[in-house]
Amino acid sequence: MDNGSQSSQLWLGQPTAASGKRHKLQHKVTVFAIALSTLPVVLIGSAAYLFASRSITQQVIQEKHQRTEVMGDKLDQFLVSRLREVESLAVNPVLTQATLRNDSSPNQQQLLLTEFANSLDYFDSIILFDLDGNPVAQATTGKPFVGNYGDREYFQAAVKTGQSTMNGPGLSSSSGLLRVEYAVPVNDLETGNSIYIIRARVPGHYMSELFEIFEEHKRVWHLFNSDGMIFASARQNYLAQTVESYYPSLMEIFESRRSQAKVFANSQEDNRKQLVAYAPVNLSNSVNSESIGALITADTAIAFAPQYQLLRIFALGTGLTAVLVGAITTYVANRVIRPIQHLTQVAQQVTHGGNFALRAKVNNQDEIGLLANSLNQLITWIGQYTEELERSQEGLEQRVKERTEQLDAIIDNLGDGLLVIDSTGTIIRCNPVLVHMFNLYAKTVTGSPCHEVFQTDLSQLIAKNQADPTQLLITDVELPNNGIGQALVTAVVSNNSNVVPGGDFDSIVLIRDITAEKEVDQMKTDFISTVSHELRTPLTSILGFAKLIQKKLEDTVLPAVKIETKKTDRAVRQVRDNLGIIISEGERLTSLINDVLDISKIEAGKIEWNMQPSSISDLIERAISATSVLAQNNGLEIVLDVEPELPKVVCDRNRIIQVLINLISNAIKFSNEGVVTCFVRHQDIELSISIIDTGIGLSTDDLEKVFEKFTQVGKVMTDKPKGTGLGLPICRQIIEYHGGRIWAESALGQGSTFTFTLPLTADLEAKPTNMNLETLVQQLKENVRQTVAAAPVTDTPQKTILVVDDEPHIRQLLRQELEAVGYKVQMAKDGMDALNQVKASPPDLMVLDMMMPNINGFDLVAILKHNPATMGIPIIVVSIVQDQERGYRLGVDRYLSKPIDTEVLLKDIKTLLDQGTSNRQVLVVDIDTSMAKTLTDVLLSKGYTVTESTTGKDGIEKALSLKPEMIIVDSAISMEHEVVNTLQFDNGLENIFLIMVENSQVISPPDSANSA
Repeated sequence: MDNGSQSSQLWLGQPTAASGKRHKLQHKVTVFAIALSTLPVVLIGSAAYLFASRSITQQVIQEKHQRTEVMGDKLDQFLVSRLREVESLAVNPVLTQATLRNDSSPNQQQLLLTEFANSLDYFDSIILFDLDGNPVAQATTGKPFVGNYGDREYFQAAVKTGQSTMNGPGLSSSSGLLRVEYAVPVNDLETGNSIYIIRARVPGHYMSELFEIFEEHKRVWHLFNSDGMIFASARQNYLAQTVESYYPSLMEIFESRRSQAKVFANSQEDNRKQLVAYAPVNLSNSVNSESIGALITADTAIAFAPQYQLLRIFALGTGLTAVLVGAITTYVANRVIRPIQHLTQVAQQVTHGGNFALRAKVNNQDEIGLLANSLNQLITWIGQYTEELERSQEGLEQRVKERTEQLDAIIDNLGDGLLVIDSTGTIIRCNPVLVHMFNLYAKTVTGSPCHEVFQTDLSQLIAKNQADPTQLLITDVELPNNGIGQALVTAVVSNNSNVVPGGDFDSIVLIRDITAEKEVDQMKTDFISTVSHELRTPLTSILGFAKLIQKKLEDTVLPAVKIETKKTDRAVRQVRDNLGIIISEGERLTSLINDVLDISKIEAGKIEWNMQPSSISDLIERAISATSVLAQNNGLEIVLDVEPELPKVVCDRNRIIQVLINLISNAIKFSNEGVVTCFVRHQDIELSISIIDTGIGLSTDDLEKVFEKFTQVGKVMTDKPKGTGLGLPICRQIIEYHGGRIWAESALGQGSTFTFTLPLTADLEAKPTNMNLETLVQQLKENVRQTVAAAPVTDTPQKTILVVDDEPHIRQLLRQELEAVGYKVQMAKDGMDALNQVKASPPDLMVLDMMMPNINGFDLVAILKHNPATMGIPIIVVSIVQDQERGYRLGVDRYLSKPIDTEVLLKDIKTLLDQGTSNRQVLVVDIDTSMAKTLTDVLLSKGYTVTESTTGKDGIEKALSLKPEMIIVDSAISMEHEVVNTLQFDNGLENIFLIMVENSQVISPPDSANSA
């Protein structure tokens, strides 16, 4: 067994460069265990730290507020004590008696007051004033007071109320120093009235000395009054200053002064973080003259030192725990992971080196030992599997090589050209047939963009497949040297994949050279057309002369037979029947020829479609009317079951009627009794039409065969089916052209149901209502009749009709038919002969064939209609050439097909001769080209010569030069260019027939011939 690297590659692959950089399992386990064990410690410690920190913070706040309250209490005690000392002085009997005696002198009062003042420690000035504020006696350490003291508010309050008052703490108005002043009344002992006022003053430094106890641990305290003036402080330089000037960032403190609430905040003063505690000072009622606040600050580091100490202890404990857990985890990991590492090394050596002889050596009796035994067994199995896989791979590679060579040979020898294009449009494969088909070089094709190598039609087909890979696209493409190829494009998709547009997939193109097939098909079409046309000529003579003989017999010969015997009657009856058989079979042969021509024209794409909105009910009624005689002869009834208020469908009326007649006729022919039902329903976006019979039915195998060309169900030798087998194939092609479907449902002996659908046009109702073109043509015909009727009645000579046909039998037939009704007949054998006779003696009407030697019918018509002397001669075409549109554009008045329907021909001849030499020229002036085209097509189909114009100026010029019989003009153009006013006085246009059209509606229909 090969233990090389190749073996390992078969099942595990090569090691990656990143494998050597991976963390070892031991490290991962260690880190995970440390993290897992440390996490609870960290979480619990963090919670404890937050709890302790909040507790310490609350303690600091509480301690600060307590100190502010203590300061307030000490201040209150101090102020009250000084007040009591002054009040004691005021009620001292000695001082009171001395002030009341009249014989006491001011000096005695001064000495007595000084004596009492010296016994008081905190006052620097005590003055005795009368009630008017004049000093009576004073004891002061400074300059004596001179002046009047009656303007002081607190002094006046003491005089008025007889109660003690206090002023301050604050700045003295006279000295500007911090002080507290008391005004205490001295009352008469007998009357109780105030007779003097003692004003005592305490300097501010005494208040600062009260709070020196709070200066430990770098705390700073301040007392300030309602104006924010500091009157006591641990810092002398703060005295007489405002709090705002030193603590501008603590505006909430001043707000708290107003609300009398306690505040604890942080401040950044003197580049230090500080804690600030504020509380209002509640003084006794006796001295509460104004609000006073107490403020204490301290460094954050000092205040929260316990918190920082707790944090250091927590960090140290966490670190020691992590180290201890890490050491334990590392020890455990080494004991557990080392055997696993050994197993890993063995597995890597087997994987990367393909050495399946290695075995893991682990003596553990636990789960790791069981894992080692399992690994050894797995290595043995993998080694055996790898050997089998190598042998299978060699065989598979050989088969793939053979299949690839076989596929290449198939592609290279394929009879069709093959092309493979990737999603970017680049050619990745082609075969020799395709290279030869397009005269290319294989080396230059592969790798080239498709649009640079092939023509636009093939490139567009491939691009369409790339846009929608779900479609199978088939089209014809041009090949060099006028060749024709059929290209089939499909996406390369596996059975279990789902390709979506815009995805990454390849396209495969098969191109078959169908030049020879097209030529054969064209030869077949030409042959069928030629044979059919050649059959029509003798058939025309046969049917024509048969009908002529039948008419002569019925009108002349048989009435002249006077002998009435059984033999004579039998002979007459046999002659009648034989002529009827000849005519019937001739008409049947005509129908077969028409079917062959129809299928040929449909396949060649040469059929003309006249699509217009139609009522399906009207079409079915016309089909029933055409087949009613056949139904009566077979003893059948045709039942019509049509849903009411059906929408119109856009279709070719004549072709849909052809389908309906074919289906109804088949139902009648294959039904011996019962009814034939025409069932019509509206289903979503289409109409469903079913023809149901009660006939012999069809087998399941024949339901699709009936739509195949030249195929008839039943046994040919016994059932003797009639027809060519082209009726239903023609129906299918007509319905499929309209975008519908047709199918059959039947069972033997249970009748048949043939159903086809016609799609409804979504925007049919949204379009403006089209004018009734049939009504328009009828108006034109009525105008012709009125013109003829208005002409003076004169005795006209016998009308001359020129018959032009290269077939002598046809000329003879037409001559006998026309002379029989009183016309004078001239005959011409070809176009040149006809042209000479017209020049010599113009006829009243011409009956013309199109396929003639020398000058054909189309050329003859063009010559005559461009000659003013002959352009008014009515022309009726009777030909096997089905090109009515070309004939009407040249100016023919009627276009009939062979075999000739004598009744229709004679009727048209009479109509045209009655209307005289009308030029049947119509001028259509409409800016809407689509509407103009519709009018032109309808009028041409009715035998009129039509000239189109899209501007008013051009329309007027053509009207003046052509002198048409009718002008159909858009009302907007008529009003803009005054068409009516321009033409109504022109010589030759007095009696012009004018129809105006507005928004596809006929307006102001003319009442007479001179409508202009």
